[in-house]
Amino acid sequence: MHNPVLYIFDETCDTRDSSDIAPARTSEKIFLCPVTTDQEITSLLIKSLSQAANCNIETLPYLERFNKIAFSERNDFIQFISDLGKKPAFDNLSFTEYFKCPNSSFSAWWTSSIVEKNPLKSDSYHNLIKLLAILDLQKECGAGMVILDIDSSALSRTNKR
Repeated sequence: MHNPVLYIFDETCDTRDSSDIAPARTSEKIFLCPVTTDQEITSLLIKSLSQAANCNIETLPYLERFNKIAFSERNDFIQFISDLGKKPAFDNLSFTEYFKCPNSSFSAWWTSSIVEKNPLKSDSYHNLIKLLAILDLQKECGAGMVILDIDSSALSRTNKR
């Protein structure tokens, strides 16, 4: 038998076709990581996997972990961005100095997409927290294999090693 498998999915997964998890069928345990709030998808997927694989299936508390990490990492992320703005970037000027508006103390650095944490404008912080939650759950469950069935190119690229 193989190590446990972590199957990460969102609302775009096909619950009728379990071919994406074919490698997991020889595992003793499949951990489901629903990166969605759609409980119906999770229920349908459990039903489909139960019929296709002869193993234990456990759903991980992804949303709880996401929320916990989002709040716990917020201040560190803000500090990291603040410190990044102070680092030398161009001609020994920091980012904040380089992007300083003429005749003003205001720096355009603070309006850049790197600094932006508003999820309506940028999903970078959201994707970071998703990744941290998934890595935390993977470590906790001891999964040796990760299967991604999500419609997020940013997260899908993180699984390529």
